[in-house]
Amino acid sequence: MHSGRARLLRYLQSWSRALRNRSIVGRWRQPRLDATVKLEPPDCHKTLILSPVQHISDIRFNHIASGPPLSIDCYYFRLWITNSGRSRAEQVQVYAAKLLRQLPDGTFQEERNFSPTNLRWSNSHEIYAEGISADMGKHCDLAHVIDPTKRKWFPNEEPKASNEETVLSLDLEALPNSLTHLIKPGTYHLQLRIAAANVRPITKQVEFTITGKWFDDERQMFQDGVRLRLIEKAVSLPVP
Repeated sequence: MHSGRARLLRYLQSWSRALRNRSIVGRWRQPRLDATVKLEPPDCHKTLILSPVQHISDIRFNHIASGPPLSIDCYYFRLWITNSGRSRAEQVQVYAAKLLRQLPDGTFQEERNFSPTNLRWSNSHEIYAEGISADMGKHCDLAHVIDPTKRKWFPNEEPKASNEETVLSLDLEALPNSLTHLIKPGTYHLQLRIAAANVRPITKQVEFTITGKWFDDERQMFQDGVRLRLIEKAVSLPVP
């Protein structure tokens, strides 16, 4: 009787150790996601965006008869999503969870009309990246700013806004009809949730300031037009 109990106890202890070791090894081997952003190429840069061309046969010398130019100057802002773990992260997504706007007293207030949704991956425009291998990274589109004098050609870029003031457009999975993806001049915090099928979500917070000014020079634009950085500290919310 006692020897049977002893064998059972040794078996349970051995099984428990095996589970702990497996859990430890699993944590050691799992992917580890992170995000960075630098207000300089290749993360952020000046480029061209194609205008909505209806009939390619109407194009004449880079312009459309009585229509928009074929391409327009814009600035793109992208996150660099990395995997510093020891295995591949599968089906990776970057979710824009919450947007907060800075008030005159310096506190931040949540924009209740903002629609939380995923961001799009650069170049492929996918919602879920198939995977990010260990020690590798991938760019995710965060937002862009179009030359305000040409914004009238883009129905999703608030064409009624002043053609002298820039608007930052978040690159969301789907653009809401309410146009709440458009960010007017001010300072904002955007809370991001980054996760994968085999990785628990992490939270990152992006602070960006839009002055409303457009500059053709990239360096000046990133100094006096749009400022962008990741922040670690929690935002302060106004007392109800």
